[in-house]
Amino acid sequence: MPYLNNDDAEDDNPRVEALSDAAYRLRESAKKYAARNLTDGFITRAKSRMLTATGKDAVWSELVRSGLVHDIGEGCDRPGSIEARTCPAEGRPGCYLIHDYLQWNHSRAWWENRRLEEAERKRKWRARKNGGATDGDS
Repeated sequence: MPYLNNDDAEDDNPRVEALSDAAYRLRESAKKYAARNLTDGFITRAKSRMLTATGKDAVWSELVRSGLVHDIGEGCDRPGSIEARTCPAEGRPGCYLIHDYLQWNHSRAWWENRRLEEAERKRKWRARKNGGATDGDS
């Protein structure tokens, strides 16, 4: 099951400190939604309005101005983040993008690969437990 990692020092980030309570709550809700739904930090505009009671366009605009979120359809414009693969250069139409989401959290591809590896590990364990050999065993 996916989980969300957070930077435990983000409260020292001046961009985070400057956020209104509504923007801080919205960003936290967006990160949790992204982790739970394996969106790699993308939030559709439709979903963005449902995350919190105050998730209005004006609050999203505050997050975009802060640099903590990229505007609808936009990717990252910071070369260091793009090269480090913590934020994609390409946006998605109709989606906000949480900046550097992948710096702290695994991607959808990572989780899907982990699920496959876990399923294979369990299959082999069950085969051994039941006295059978798996295809990979000699």
